[in-house]
Amino acid sequence: MLDGGDDFEVRLAGTRFVSDFLGNDPTGAKLSHVLDGEFGKRSWHVVREVMRTKGPVLNQPGRTRLKTKDYLLLETVNWPLVDEAGRIAKIASFYDFVFEKNSALV
Repeated sequence: MLDGGDDFEVRLAGTRFVSDFLGNDPTGAKLSHVLDGEFGKRSWHVVREVMRTKGPVLNQPGRTRLKTKDYLLLETVNWPLVDEAGRIAKIASFYDFVFEKNSALV
């Protein structure tokens, strides 16, 4: 978390998959630089809900809203990680991508 939750530093597991998906490796970048457009708006909404509720937030399956990835459905679970004082220190986001059955990639 940066600036009290105004931004976050991106840390990844599965950097090769993310690099292939996004076209670059965002490790170490600010989340505000990575999330833009419609996909970014929805992702920031989910992050803000985690901060507001101080609990996990499920983002139900839906389109990625990335035109070049319109064959994918995406579901995320975003979980707050707290420090010793109970303050949110990080948010762990788990992504589940589903290829549509009529996709050439399945």
